[in-house]
Amino acid sequence: GALSQIQSSMVKDDTRFRIVWNELWQSPQDQTFHQFLDGLVVKTLTREWFEQQLLLPLKNQNVIVRWRAAMLELLRRPGDANDDISTGHTLTGPTKAYLCFGYDLYWLQLVHRLPEALIDKLKDFHQFQGARYEILVAAVFTRAGFEIEWIDDTKASDKHPEFIATHKRTGKKVGVEAKSRRRPGPI
Repeated sequence: GALSQIQSSMVKDDTRFRIVWNELWQSPQDQTFHQFLDGLVVKTLTREWFEQQLLLPLKNQNVIVRWRAAMLELLRRPGDANDDISTGHTLTGPTKAYLCFGYDLYWLQLVHRLPEALIDKLKDFHQFQGARYEILVAAVFTRAGFEIEWIDDTKASDKHPEFIATHKRTGKKVGVEAKSRRRPGPI
């Protein structure tokens, strides 16, 4: 059948286990899913890249780095405890953008490694918008029960889609070209 929901993590003693593609992730049992997504984004783009970005002036930093910084800043503050129900934080736009990005990466990497060329585009200021849109569209297809086969730009000789989506139950294939109009700014 089609994978249309996230596989649950497994807990043994004080350790939570998650499988992402061909890697077993181990964390303390009390790690939240949001913390896991943050770790996945950092590992995908590399901790070294994040550290290099933080050395740049704020206006030159990749928007992913700014989203993450906004989330970390939000988590440093005390939670909203104005009533008996809410003990968390009010979600901000940058924090939501970062967590949605991490969630999309998670779905795409459950069964495949992301192409290095796509990761490089995410890191590039001028190619980020298009790469983020490709990831969003591919993640939607993945959640809808499709298997994603990325097309290698270096091996394709002419115009081609970004990926082929094959429905896991029906076997139907769809070529998907995900193009985003470039707008001024990082996002």
